Amino acid sequence: MVAVEVVRVFTDPDGRYGNPLGVVADGASIADPADRQALAARLGYSETIFIDDFEQSSIQIFTPAVELPFAGHPTVGAAWVLARELGCHPECILTAGGQIRTWSDGGVVWIRGPLASTPPWWHERLDTAGVVEALSGPLSPEQDAPQVWAWQDEQAGVAGTADVGGWVSSDGPLH
Repeated sequence: MVAVEVVRVFTDPDGRYGNPLGVVADGASIADPADRQALAARLGYSETIFIDDFEQSSIQIFTPAVELPFAGHPTVGAAWVLARELGCHPECILTAGGQIRTWSDGGVVWIRGPLASTPPWWHERLDTAGVVEALSGPLSPEQDAPQVWAWQDEQAGVAGTADVGGWVSSDGPLH
């Protein structure tokens, strides 16, 4: 039997709310991608991560339907779990989409990765980062996997979706 921990990513500073993420810390115990996919489907979270190597900070990300090369929510959760388990924050996490830079600042976990390594989502540029932050859902019901963004600093090349951060808390293990 494999242990699955549930962490909530993008909680408030008090550890409330957030988006659940399944975490299989012993990812190597489920080597077959089909078995990983089946477990992610059975769990039903938007994503489940499999930590394959703590020292290398390598993970795989699965939704209930497909493997993702990279996604912000599970990578933030992985960075938090790796830091907790290793006693220090990893500089990078290795995903199928490449190396994703991570850091922690004031209790908030941050990641930075290229948008090109995200799945083929509906990309929509909005006028300001404030408009992005005020959204409570997709712009349209037809958008299956929306990714909205706005420049935070266009001259510096910093977009709202390039910097993803949030508090994370743990709901503990499932067996």
